[in-house]
Amino acid sequence: MIPSRLRLVVVLSLLSLALLLQGDGLSPPARAGDFDLCPATGSPLGPFDVISYDPEDYRTVYNQTFELAAVNGLFPNDLHFGLPPLETGPRQSQPMASPTETPTPTPEGSPTPTETATSTPEGSPTPTETATPTPEGSPTETAADIAVAVVAGSPTPTPTIEDSWKLMETAVPTIEDPWKLTETPTPTPEPSPTPTETASPTPEGSPTPTETATPTPTPVPFPPMSSGVSEPYVPPTILKAIGWIESSWSQAAFHVPYGGIGPALVSRDCGYGIMQVTSGMQNTTGEPTKEQLMTAAHFAYNIARGTRILVDKWNLATDFRPIVGDRNPQVIEDWYYAIWGYNGFVFVNHPLNPRFPAWPRSSYSCGPFDDGFGHDRSQYPYQELVLGCVAHPPEPDDEPLWQALEVTLPDLSLKDFAEALKLENFACDSSDYCYDNMDMPRPANSHVDPTEVGSDRRSVLGAPALEVSDLDLDLTVRPEGLSQPVEVTISNAGTGVLVWRAVPSASWLGLSRKQGLAFGDELEMEESILTIQANLAGLPKSEYVGTITLEAPYVTGNSETITVTVNVRAQSFVPGITKS
Repeated sequence: MIPSRLRLVVVLSLLSLALLLQGDGLSPPARAGDFDLCPATGSPLGPFDVISYDPEDYRTVYNQTFELAAVNGLFPNDLHFGLPPLETGPRQSQPMASPTETPTPTPEGSPTPTETATSTPEGSPTPTETATPTPEGSPTETAADIAVAVVAGSPTPTPTIEDSWKLMETAVPTIEDPWKLTETPTPTPEPSPTPTETASPTPEGSPTPTETATPTPTPVPFPPMSSGVSEPYVPPTILKAIGWIESSWSQAAFHVPYGGIGPALVSRDCGYGIMQVTSGMQNTTGEPTKEQLMTAAHFAYNIARGTRILVDKWNLATDFRPIVGDRNPQVIEDWYYAIWGYNGFVFVNHPLNPRFPAWPRSSYSCGPFDDGFGHDRSQYPYQELVLGCVAHPPEPDDEPLWQALEVTLPDLSLKDFAEALKLENFACDSSDYCYDNMDMPRPANSHVDPTEVGSDRRSVLGAPALEVSDLDLDLTVRPEGLSQPVEVTISNAGTGVLVWRAVPSASWLGLSRKQGLAFGDELEMEESILTIQANLAGLPKSEYVGTITLEAPYVTGNSETITVTVNVRAQSFVPGITKS
């Protein structure tokens, strides 16, 4: 019998050969209406129809939002968008060897890790440029996760009930999609309108369905702080780099300008927004839950959700993932495996995948194409894309989006790293732990993120307040006819961005759309208009009363109800003359 690990190496080699025979295994991003991978991620009905927005001052707003998300400063008490404690420390059954060199102390003012680490020297210049990546990555585990375990002759790892809070986002097995890692030396062209990007109003007279979204399961509470865990924290620049790799910091579709309103950015596999969130965004009813709606519509909720997914990947160790060093969340290099997992802990992201250039290879850069670093996304695993972007940030308008930070990748020419990352270790075997042979020491020159969080959540979220211009509507229609359309203004009497949705009680109530945005006066945006029309075709003459419930998720006092009364006017035998 062939040993399980040897069989794994053979299968991985065949997979690599198949990729090479197909070129580099990559395909271009989706075109108009092409959401062919959505069913594989649990969305047989395709993407949700959601309107979104990118702030005009996106540089400031998004930097503040990433920084707040990194310290659990956006939704600290929310079990869907908040962060749990982070598990820390070495693998207890196999203590890690100490790093060959103790990192130097962090400069004053930077986050203090439980062990010191070297931060980027102040003012160290890093050449950079604007690099518009394809927004197709998504933090979804793929079928290859399961395939590797099966090939290795061991059961697929299943989280315990006690740890179920770690996986509140359902990891739906998907078809592997290496096209996620595509980039060309030219900026990504603006995609053609897609179904989510052409959300036209409901046709006149067409009844609006009233089916409800799939209820959100009640999440398991976070575990309390205890020995071996730390307060939630992610180096903020890691989040910023993930957001750029995934979407170029775009919550709305590419054709929507900053400061504009339009359809949410949706990828080929139904990943949404800045962080290209796929996990937990399954569309099986056509109507999003409030969590799904906020993830697709509001940049802050999207960034918070992506951060939560990354933290859950971190917390999969040590039971289901390898670790770096002693798992210190303050140290950028210790996030190597969690970042890998964000895009899928799969062979396509393995640094020894033969489709990547041999080690050592030039660092990836999100900066200028003439900076002397690599810019072809197909030549790097996902974690090297992100960490390269941390070190070489994009420069829209010739100004870096964040301070460049030094990062040390695992040096595959050194035994400690080469041994841990050799292909036969990339398996979940029958021992007590999965991938435990991939544990590796922290690189000798490690770093922390000196970014300081200087804003509060109100500066990003505001204080939205729902306001509706008219809560009682009287409509008149002829038998078998349509009423005149009536417009209702939905306003934000507070500040920030308010996401609203409308739920009609009857199918004869037609709405121009079922979701939208309203803005505080400080943002100087247009008012949000909802057009309502009654269609009583096929219904007997009578007086009809229906309601439209307007909801603003995650807003205090978030619901208003519009009552619609419809009277049917009988038609006389003489055209043009009616009687009540």
